[in-house]
Amino acid sequence: MSAESHHATKATKLSTAADISDGDAVSRWIAQLEERIRRSPREAILVAFLAGGLLQVFAVRSLLINLVRLVLWLATPVLFGFAAWRLYQSFEGNETLRQSSISTQRAAAK
Repeated sequence: MSAESHHATKATKLSTAADISDGDAVSRWIAQLEERIRRSPREAILVAFLAGGLLQVFAVRSLLINLVRLVLWLATPVLFGFAAWRLYQSFEGNETLRQSSISTQRAAAK
């Protein structure tokens, strides 16, 4: 690596840091991560392969798929129960309205 390219990298790093100094913490973290990957790409590739291997060993994808299936399978009975409960509450809460409408109907019939 020549001295010129090293100085160019430092200048780029400083300008990037100045651009995101007003940004949020996530953008600063991403910029730091990108800079770290540029400095040592072999390490980044090794970490990526290790993360991929761990995801294959622990089968996170299949766990997530099974969790989504379970949630979708339970959604129908849960929503049905919730709707039944809300209907029960609405009829129970409107008992005074039903009594007043019955007495109004009786008065109108007389």
